[in-house]
Amino acid sequence: MVAVDSWRPSGVRSQDFSKNWSADKFRDFHYQTNWGSCIPVSHIAMPNLRLFAACEKVIVDESGLASLISLAQEVTVFHKRGTSPAKNAVGPQQWCIFSLWNQSPGDAGKTFVQVIQILWPDKTEFKTHRQLFTFTHDKPHQLSINITGFPIGQVGPVAVNMWLEIDSQRVTDTFSWIVSLKHEEQAASQ
Repeated sequence: MVAVDSWRPSGVRSQDFSKNWSADKFRDFHYQTNWGSCIPVSHIAMPNLRLFAACEKVIVDESGLASLISLAQEVTVFHKRGTSPAKNAVGPQQWCIFSLWNQSPGDAGKTFVQVIQILWPDKTEFKTHRQLFTFTHDKPHQLSINITGFPIGQVGPVAVNMWLEIDSQRVTDTFSWIVSLKHEEQAASQ
């Protein structure tokens, strides 16, 4: 949710916003900055994100508690002097994306689609993954996605973006986890 000062419904001039829109009217809307539409909150309940991370592995114990192993923050690709990986090179790394959602009142029984979008440093899409889930009880809901292959061909930030949808409409902001990707030359062995 963005601050009231930086938000206004389409067709409302910024100087008129504070005069014409009361706090009660603002509370009834949730603005989605990435796609420019207003969605009445009273029609769509929105879960709250509790945790979102990319890591090497997720282990879930018998009671359903998750342990995240080795958070993905930086990846360094070593290559021989005078060579470099192809721009679209993918390493054979197995890794996971984990999220934990708290339900809001009215979420029980609703089906959401969690969308994970992984972007190369040049902002082109590497992969997209969609996963359905439904809140069935009063506990947080956790999702773990196993992924084979990590984009290693481009130096820079690899963005892992996530949001929720209902009926193909986004109902949350986009959350991002950034993994810094570096290339480093190795000296020739003797």
